[in-house]
Amino acid sequence: MSASAFDTGRALAARNDIAGEPYLRDVVRHDAQHRPLALLLLASLLSGHGRFAEAARFARRGLAIAPQMAALHNTLALAVLARGDYAAGWAEYEWRRHLPGFAMLPGKAWQGERLGGVLLVQAEQGMGDSLMLARYLPMAAARVGGLVLACQAPLIPLLRRVPGVAAAVAMDDCLARPDGAIFMGSLPHRFGTRLDSIPSPAGYLAAEPARVRTWAGLLPGRRRIGLVWAGNPELAGDGQRSMRFDQVAPLLATPDAQFVSLQVGARARDIAGRTDIVDVSAQLTDFGETAAVIANLDLVIAVDTAVAHLAGALGRPCWIMLPLVADWRWLTRRTDSPWYSSVRLFRQTRTEDWGPVVARVAAALRRFSAP
Repeated sequence: MSASAFDTGRALAARNDIAGEPYLRDVVRHDAQHRPLALLLLASLLSGHGRFAEAARFARRGLAIAPQMAALHNTLALAVLARGDYAAGWAEYEWRRHLPGFAMLPGKAWQGERLGGVLLVQAEQGMGDSLMLARYLPMAAARVGGLVLACQAPLIPLLRRVPGVAAAVAMDDCLARPDGAIFMGSLPHRFGTRLDSIPSPAGYLAAEPARVRTWAGLLPGRRRIGLVWAGNPELAGDGQRSMRFDQVAPLLATPDAQFVSLQVGARARDIAGRTDIVDVSAQLTDFGETAAVIANLDLVIAVDTAVAHLAGALGRPCWIMLPLVADWRWLTRRTDSPWYSSVRLFRQTRTEDWGPVVARVAAALRRFSAP
């Protein structure tokens, strides 16, 4: 097996091109030198195409050769978590802390034990992750003397109100020497979470009442539908989860519905000049404000973004439009979510084909909005 076959397979895998699969399989069979990395690339490629069982099998073959390769452990974790195997998945997910560039905890790693001092809970990854995992903060606080959350700044006004959180600070303002520390992504493992034991799926966050009352007087009085069509373009894979506004625009024709844009960032300008959707983006200065708006809505329709997690965490009805191969937390084939009981999932059936998804959402919305 020539090095060029490995290079070809690696280049194709980097683009998530399934054409790289036969090259990588040949490398696995014939090239001992490149076998561990080829198994990693093959597992990642198959996961990227929703073939999670095969991906897990190849990742385990790789770990039999290179048991300390953190990327193989992490790839295995995401594959088995997507299939709902949380018993195996969370332990493997702990290996993400050994990936290049992952931050170090500022204190002794907390294993879930009773702690008389201060525990620092450190956010990681995106704001949607922080919102999803905030359900564990009261549980952790019950085991320690005090809990300080270090999270993304836009989340502070909302998450500092979570019961048990003594203080919420920006991620760059971590305590120098806490008595214990843990990344938010490790909390499900520490509490032994399984599909049937996810805490508080009915909701665990609450908007500030004064802000809720203010927005109640500002929003139009008809049936209110929040809409988000794009995520953070800087995140990997955003091209698969985000939509163009013209792809969701047919929803605005729904009778007896008033749409409210919850879109922020550059993509908020997609609706400039439109009169069939209320634009409140300028006032959404933090997630506490967004939560107050959502508390006044009848429904949120969104792609896989932090706003979708926020609606679910608030216990508000939310319909999420997902790509063919969705993030691990949405599992596979399901139209509901064990993480959020108020969420309904609308999945692509073909890669990058949002038309049938929007058509199904539109049909459901007509029924939802009917007098």
